[in-house]
Amino acid sequence: MDTLSFPDLAGLFLLAGANFLDIRKKRIPNELTVPLALLGLGYHMVTRGVLKGVVFSATGGATGLSLLFIPFTMGWMGGGDVKLLAALGFWTGIRDIINIFLFGAMAGGVISLVMIMISEGEGYFGQGKVLLMDLFRFFSGEKKGEFIRGPVLLPYSLPISIGYIAILVGGDIF
Repeated sequence: MDTLSFPDLAGLFLLAGANFLDIRKKRIPNELTVPLALLGLGYHMVTRGVLKGVVFSATGGATGLSLLFIPFTMGWMGGGDVKLLAALGFWTGIRDIINIFLFGAMAGGVISLVMIMISEGEGYFGQGKVLLMDLFRFFSGEKKGEFIRGPVLLPYSLPISIGYIAILVGGDIF
C-alpha cells in the first residue's frame, strides 16, 4: 500500500465515525453521511474540474446507493448503511464502490455465518435459519415479502469498512 491520499483518509474518517455510531447507537445519521458526501463532491470538482468531478462523484454515489437499495427495501438493512455506501461512493467513484460492495458482501456473509455458528440455542441460529428459509421461499416464488423484521444482527458499517480496507491494500474483484 502506498501512502494514503486525502480521499483515502476521508473514507477512513467517514467509516470510523460510522462504525462507532452504528455499533453504539445502531444508527448512522445523515449529519455524518451528507456532509462527507458533499465534501467528496467538492473535492473532486476542485481536483478533476467541475464537470468531471460532478460526474465522478455523482455516479459513484448513485452506484453506492443503488447497490444496497433493494436490500433496504426488503428490510434487510437500515437506511444509514445505504447512505454510508453512497457517501463513500462520492469519494471513490464507480469502480471502487463496486469493489467495496463485493468485498463487504463477502465479509458480511462470513461474519454472519460465524455469528450464527457461535450463538447458542434459538438465538441467532433460529433467526438465521428462518431467514434462510424465507429467502429460499421468496426466490422460489412460494412465499413473498414475509421476512423477519427483528433487530439487525450485524452493524453493516463493519463489512463496508472491511471492503474499503481491502481496496486500499490493492484488492480488486471488478
